[in-house]
Amino acid sequence: MDLALTGIPFTAIAVFALITSSTPGPNNLLLTHSGLAFGFRKTLPAFVGVYVGCSVLFVFCALGVSALVASTPLARPALGYFGGAYLAYMGYRMLGSQWTGSVEPVPVRCSAAALMQLVNPKLWWMCAFTLGRFAPPDEKRIAARLWGRACTDL
Repeated sequence: MDLALTGIPFTAIAVFALITSSTPGPNNLLLTHSGLAFGFRKTLPAFVGVYVGCSVLFVFCALGVSALVASTPLARPALGYFGGAYLAYMGYRMLGSQWTGSVEPVPVRCSAAALMQLVNPKLWWMCAFTLGRFAPPDEKRIAARLWGRACTDL
């Protein structure tokens, strides 16, 4: 099945989304810790904040970054290698990490989780790489329409 707007096989985007959303990153750590420490209900605001923050960042990237990545021949491979190296490094660091803090944990607010997306390097890489890889160079705003369609299909 191809996506009507791009002609890209749906399975390619689905596999990419599954891999990037399940690899180690700040959002996964935040939501996993919050769910284990506070339970499902108290973690919902953080989940909504992550979703909203990711969506807003993706739309902003779609409005400009995809055109930049598509117009620069070396940008796609560079983002791929940099992003892969970053994910490998993050996974390696997580293998031996332990919590050493003594601060009393509190549930993360929706606004804090949304604002955290601005400093989330994995998300910046994912947005830029997704748009650069799956958005055709001749159609600058197709990624924004594609994301809008994905959100309405949920």
